[in-house]
Amino acid sequence: MNFYILLVISIIFFTLFTFARRINDTFVLIAVAIGCACNANLFTPLNMPINIGPFIFGMDSILYTLFFFTIIIRAIKYSIKDAKVMTITAVVAIIISGLIELCSLGSYNGGFKVEFLLTFSKYIFSVIGTLVGVWLMLLIFDIMSKKNIKNINYLAIYLGIIIACLINSIFYYVFVIIVNRGFSDQALSIALGSCIGRLFCIHLAMLSYFIYEKFLDPNKKNKGIEEDV
Repeated sequence: MNFYILLVISIIFFTLFTFARRINDTFVLIAVAIGCACNANLFTPLNMPINIGPFIFGMDSILYTLFFFTIIIRAIKYSIKDAKVMTITAVVAIIISGLIELCSLGSYNGGFKVEFLLTFSKYIFSVIGTLVGVWLMLLIFDIMSKKNIKNINYLAIYLGIIIACLINSIFYYVFVIIVNRGFSDQALSIALGSCIGRLFCIHLAMLSYFIYEKFLDPNKKNKGIEEDV
């Protein structure tokens, strides 16, 4: 039952995001990017696992896919520079969130322990994985945008998010291996669940982009009216 709730939540998230962009695209992109980047590190399969058979799923699969989606949209609709600035803003928010959690744990427990620092290291791995993944995603988009490729935006979204998620996952599972002191069955189950969850969300992202571009983008509608006149 938990798994099906997660599926419904992912559909609701991408649906709300798609229609919210119609109200104020830039604001929604920035707000969602920061919110997803920070919370993806809080709600992971390690602390809130959703088990179904041999797979372990988590909210982070939805949140990080949606985060990378906001970044590539920012690059496509505005500029690569804007996308990088938005990424750095989200990364700083992740670090601040990690420091707040570290200080909260220290003050609550009356001192700092090694496991608290290990928890904070989760944010460091996340930041590195996020930056490397996004920069590679944007590099691919930049290269593709200079070539005459049909449906380049859809291809850039699909390949870009897959690569960014892969890079981010590699850094995350390095952290999981460190925490578990080795590659356990749990790490494998989390990796498989993450791949399935992120692939599902990537297809939701593609559908979201199609719906917005086809029916909701106010700029395209205005352009169409001007051309008819």
